[in-house]
Amino acid sequence: DERSDIYSLGAVLYQALTRRPPFAAPTAVATIYQVVNERAAPVRQFNPAVEPALEAVCAKAMENNRR
Repeated sequence: DERSDIYSLGAVLYQALTRRPPFAAPTAVATIYQVVNERAAPVRQFNPAVEPALEAVCAKAMENNRR
């Protein structure tokens, strides 16, 4: 449904703002585990020039267990 589209948009935005993927692990299974069980590091940790409001939009789009 639309939740996966919103998450994907958030992940693309994250990578555009930080120049790195939100999750990276040595294997695909480990990366999927991170996606399901962890939160991405804050955008501003890698790019302090990003406005806090834009960082919040990105984080909201990538929330797990959205209803």
